[in-house]
Parts: sequence; C-alpha cells; structure tokens
Amino acid sequence: MPPVTCYVCGRDFGTKSIGIHLPKCKQRWETEQEKLPKKEKRPVPTAPEDFDKVVKGEIKGKDLVKINQKAFDEHNESGLEACQHCGRTFLHKALLSHHNACTEEKPMV
Repeated sequence: MPPVTCYVCGRDFGTKSIGIHLPKCKQRWETEQEKLPKKEKRPVPTAPEDFDKVVKGEIKGKDLVKINQKAFDEHNESGLEACQHCGRTFLHKALLSHHNACTEEKPMV
C-alpha cells in the first residue's frame, strides 16, 4: 500500500501513522507561524477533499495516489514560499538562508 502524504509538511507516512502525525504537524506549523511578524503569518494548509477518509483508512489504491498528489500540491502551494529573485520555493527558514546568496543582482537560477 502506498504511503500517505501530509498536506502540511509534504512528508510521507504509513496509513496508521498519519493520524498520529497530523495533529502534531499542524501544531508545529502554528508554533512556527506565531514566531513570524503578523504580515508574514500564513494559515495551516488546507486538507484535500476526503483526506479524513484517508486518515481513517477508508481510501486505498489509485484513489489514495490521487489524494496524495493533491496533498503534495497543497503543501507546495501553501507550505512553501517563493524567492522573489529566482522563483524557487522553500520553507520559511530555508528561504531566509537562501536570501543570503540569492539577490536581485545575482539570482540563483
């Protein structure tokens, strides 16, 4: 059986582990967001449709693969931030480090 992709962090988990992981992952997201200035804070990424059924183990096979792709896409769109110079996407902390090397004059493309 394929693993289940977390829509918050983008990591893969077993079907039994995702139910344990998800509340902790959401809490970690919110804790990290609280540290940011108000204008940089973002809400927790949204769960794909029927993700609750995945957590309960009701969806398997090809349907699970489709939901995993939606979860991964949600993570990439909502969980990552794009560099204003080169367009690459990063987690917030990694983006701060990336900006040390990637500038408007010398984007890392």
